[in-house]
Amino acid sequence: MFETIVCADIGSETTRLASGRGFAEEPTRVALDPAERMRVLAVGEPASRLLGAAEVYPVRGGVAELKLTALMLRRMVLRFLKRRSLYGVQVLAAAPGEGTPAANAALREACAEAGFRAVGLADSALAGALGAGLDPHSERAFMVADIGRETLKTAVFANGGVIRGTFSRAGSVHFDRLIRARLAEGGFVTTAKTAESIKKNLDLPVIRASGREAMGGPTCCREIKPTLLREALRPHVDVIVRELTEAISALPPDAAADLMTGGITLIGGGSLLYGLDEELELRLNVPVRVCPGARQAAALGLMKLAASPSLAKAAML
Repeated sequence: MFETIVCADIGSETTRLASGRGFAEEPTRVALDPAERMRVLAVGEPASRLLGAAEVYPVRGGVAELKLTALMLRRMVLRFLKRRSLYGVQVLAAAPGEGTPAANAALREACAEAGFRAVGLADSALAGALGAGLDPHSERAFMVADIGRETLKTAVFANGGVIRGTFSRAGSVHFDRLIRARLAEGGFVTTAKTAESIKKNLDLPVIRASGREAMGGPTCCREIKPTLLREALRPHVDVIVRELTEAISALPPDAAADLMTGGITLIGGGSLLYGLDEELELRLNVPVRVCPGARQAAALGLMKLAASPSLAKAAML
């Protein structure tokens, strides 16, 4: 029987879907009726645009809430495939190899609850490496660091396997909080969405942002110089440096030496923070690069796993 395989990278901020039919990404959001919180009004992109609804994030800190994640994923995939049922559809979802068994079990159960014919979980680090165009079978060690909204995952590959992996909650959402805190010190209050937008535009000479004056003042628009914010972000850059330093320090000497050549490849939306790669390279003293298409790397890597049974077997959790 013909089977359709959908690859899903379900992040705290964005869910990315890939199949032979193409690629799609939507916010990981569910909109609930404020008067009847058990009633789902929309999921994904429509949910983020629905005014007056109670917006819920079904995945937090790498952990999926069963019912809402299942319903969200089902509706997203049906919309993506332009189908009315998931009959004959399999899903291959990305999960951190260093994540807790409970978190991975919750993701597997949510996918099964969504109604897929079969569910597979693959190591997100290996998927990310493949999506970044790296060879996990390289004799020389290299590191992949996946900076998501709420999590930071690292994996060091050598000779076809992961020799060291880490998982922490040092995601890029902390940059958003630092931006809001610094602006609040200047009497300017912004939303989380505005802070996210500011974070993505730190390469501009001036950023225009909407908000309101502190202490209940009127709404207004301010021009913000990114140079004022970059220093405010340093505390969380320090956290990321510390996490990566600890991961490198735990490596065997030969593998640590290989990083001088293989370096660190950054994937995930958080890796796109302006100047982050240069700062990490300077402070870690190893080559650091941002993967082209960093946000989509894991989903595209899942597609490569789905097309290669031998690779998929080694990556399954």
